[in-house]
Amino acid sequence: MDKKIIDGEPFWKQNLWVVWICQFVTYVGFSVAVPFTPFYMREGLGVADGDMLKVYVGLSSALPHLTLATMAPIWGVLADKFGRKIMMLRANILGGLIIGSMGLAPQIHQLLVKLGIDSIEPVHVFLFLRLLQGLFTGTTSAAMTLVSSCTPRAKQGYALAMISVSLFAGDIAGTVLGGYLSEEVGYQKLFMMTGTLWIVSGIALMLFTKENFQRPVKIKSDSSTSPFITVFLPALPLFAIYIISNMARFVDNSQLPLVIEFLNGGEDMPHAARWTSLVMAGGFIGAMLSGFILGRFIDKHALLISLSACTAAGFFLLAILGLLSMDHLQHYRVHLNIPGFPPDGSAAVYVMLLIRPFLIFCSAVLEPVWNSWLAKLTPPSSKGLMFGSAVTFRSVGQIITHSLASALALHYGFKAIYIAGPMLFFGLIPIVIIVEKKLHHKLV
Repeated sequence: MDKKIIDGEPFWKQNLWVVWICQFVTYVGFSVAVPFTPFYMREGLGVADGDMLKVYVGLSSALPHLTLATMAPIWGVLADKFGRKIMMLRANILGGLIIGSMGLAPQIHQLLVKLGIDSIEPVHVFLFLRLLQGLFTGTTSAAMTLVSSCTPRAKQGYALAMISVSLFAGDIAGTVLGGYLSEEVGYQKLFMMTGTLWIVSGIALMLFTKENFQRPVKIKSDSSTSPFITVFLPALPLFAIYIISNMARFVDNSQLPLVIEFLNGGEDMPHAARWTSLVMAGGFIGAMLSGFILGRFIDKHALLISLSACTAAGFFLLAILGLLSMDHLQHYRVHLNIPGFPPDGSAAVYVMLLIRPFLIFCSAVLEPVWNSWLAKLTPPSSKGLMFGSAVTFRSVGQIITHSLASALALHYGFKAIYIAGPMLFFGLIPIVIIVEKKLHHKLV
């Protein structure tokens, strides 16, 4: 049985493409709404104060990662005991119900007021739902676990890179759609659309994915052979990389809509959501190309790819730092008749459109490298535990970086974020070299 699992299941390609499509649909839904949370908070949830908006945006990004970090290993252990497919269904369907409810935050607030609970604001309801989201979702780790568990060892890097491509492709489509739909239907309905797409994706997974899962048989063993000792502890250096790389990769994500608004001339300038969607979509295009172009080389050249990516990403963040210092570009208006683009925008936003795809092209390849290393280090019986644990450490990195970005933006301005980012990427380089050397004999 073990040999069959290690060599891969005959239906691994079917699962890969079904999960690819479903993750694409899931992330279309996610990116239709969530990237525009700052604008929803301002216009739909009544957060008018600019400083408080930065704080709430940081909390909105950090809170789901806090609960996700707590629950992911638990869901992972349950996946190893009861199956990986059921964990994907749980993440999609429950996540869809919770995210859809975020669009109803003002109505839920009104109901609570009628019940006598009048000490909270609509934004607090939204933040609580974001907290619940982290408890019950985790579609990406569930997808990685299911695909990794049935894919041949020699194809692990490729398969996991392709799943990453589906996420970024969905992000592109969702972010572009969200930027335009927000002006047509409003931010509340975008969250309801997200919930619907997540549930539809869950139904498709239930119908079209296969799993040859057999519940592991309990055997008596001493503590020296426990999964914690034999599997988890050797991967701790790799989990440290998850933390630092996610701090670097997502250092500006929560504040990015406000950064783009700033580059476009400030809150009074029109089409902030549409410019945000275009800049973020450019980044996702870079990520998708990264998966297609670099993903095929991960299994053989992982160290070279990761070191080159860290170096280049650091320099692109420095380029954005320079852009934030060019006040004349922020005030110089550009009028170009480009289909799909707003009729008016600052030169700084157009430059950001050029820089962002290259930045994300470099940084996006890092996660598939770490995932491929983790897959090769982990025996089939512990895939759920290890990928769930990876989510925990990834979430720790994002909690820290979203909190850090919020504090930096509040006290020192947006430029401070783009000073911290390169420092993180450049600091990651020696750590990756040391960890790869330590794990090399296990990754061959």
